Amino acid sequence: MDENEFIATGRRKEAIARIQLILSDKPDIIINHKELNKYFTRDDLKAIVKQPLLLTKTMDKLKIIANVTGGGIKGQAEAIRHGISRALVIFNQA
Repeated sequence: MDENEFIATGRRKEAIARIQLILSDKPDIIINHKELNKYFTRDDLKAIVKQPLLLTKTMDKLKIIANVTGGGIKGQAEAIRHGISRALVIFNQA
């Protein structure tokens, strides 16, 4: 793990998300090797995932890589949100 990479885990119900938050010139959100728009087709689920990035105004600075397992599709989105939030806490402390 280098100084521009922050790792956290998020959970919601049966879903578990492992998050890598990377400082990058090319911001992107990758979930299980797919782009956000291909993994989640519903706009409300995309908004759930993006929520912590929009609140902290870091959407254009970070690349997010998420591996999520278990649960339903909404639980997975909420687990990713939880993991991103926890990674942002670590990022802000660094």
